[in-house]
Amino acid sequence: NHIGILKAIKILKDKDFEVSVVFSGSKKEEWGQYELCQKYIACNGLEKNVYYLGYVTINEISALYRLAKAMIMPTFFGPTNIPVVEAWLMQCPVIYSDISGCREQLGEAGLLVQPDNPLDISEKIQMIWLNEDLRQDLIAKGLSRLNLWSYADFSKKINNIINNSL
Repeated sequence: NHIGILKAIKILKDKDFEVSVVFSGSKKEEWGQYELCQKYIACNGLEKNVYYLGYVTINEISALYRLAKAMIMPTFFGPTNIPVVEAWLMQCPVIYSDISGCREQLGEAGLLVQPDNPLDISEKIQMIWLNEDLRQDLIAKGLSRLNLWSYADFSKKINNIINNSL
């Protein structure tokens, strides 16, 4: 999914619409993505548009969400709900994959993208970047969406999963 974001940033840059992205997480080559991303960045002149921080602390990730225009997660597998919930908690709009599970989790509290379509991703980035009313609407919808789940709901679901697997 990092390459898809990089391709989207390149599309925007080619339109003279400069944005920056911040990636966090492992730089290990377990899946071969870090080196592939670095090569793409270098080959496409994106060095000033991409910041790869590696692992970050809880305080750093909170600050990143709060300062971000949006959290972009064009995953091919889902739902991976923790980053989405974290973004909502930090009042950060979400761009998320239009795939089964992810779209149900997101509801209308974010923008959906085809994870394998950099043009779609670039268009959604540009929408949030240029439209502060949309951005604020998505923040409000994200906060509202959080009210659908409580600690008691979570505990009940976990207990049901455990009891059904026994």
